[in-house]
Amino acid sequence: MRRIILAVAATAAVTLPAAPASAGPPTLDDLRKGLLTEAEAPAGWHSLGEPSNERLPIPRNRSLCEDDQPAGEESATTAAIGYFSEDDGTSLAMGVAAPGASNALAFIQALEKTITRCPSQGSGDDLTTITRLEVPAFGDAATGVRVEETGDGDQDRDLTVAVTDGDVLVVFEMIDGDRADETDFLAFVDAGMLKLAEAGGGQFSAA
Repeated sequence: MRRIILAVAATAAVTLPAAPASAGPPTLDDLRKGLLTEAEAPAGWHSLGEPSNERLPIPRNRSLCEDDQPAGEESATTAAIGYFSEDDGTSLAMGVAAPGASNALAFIQALEKTITRCPSQGSGDDLTTITRLEVPAFGDAATGVRVEETGDGDQDRDLTVAVTDGDVLVVFEMIDGDRADETDFLAFVDAGMLKLAEAGGGQFSAA
């Protein structure tokens, strides 16, 4: 149940503000321009090389719980994804995609359904919990999810934030963090959303 975005795709997805209708949808090169560089990222985050392009299934009408898989093949979108890490081994992915408004909203809805459909699994030292991560009111819709797994006395924490604005979707995901890493992750999200707001002429700004 951990790494719930990774259950949908190989990594997280993020989107660049959509281009004007007359210009057509943004290209992958356009999307890459919305990703943070190492120089733009908060102190302590290091880029893991050039961004990659990933095909991401679109989770329509379902959650991201392990037992809630699609009945058939799902449509997909291509995202430009940048990868970062901290010195303590915590990793983070920021992706940008433009799947269209309804498909972008499907990611938000899938995360929301996950929080209520499978808030916990297991017990004792083998317990996974999913709770809401509070985030600013970015874009048209935004949501955050915190996934915690307790084992052998340790507690690992994965965090996901997804934001939509028009045809664009942005997803940030932190893997293998802990409670102390949450502040660093949210600072990265703020920096990423600020860059997107500047690139998009005001889109993705917090309400």
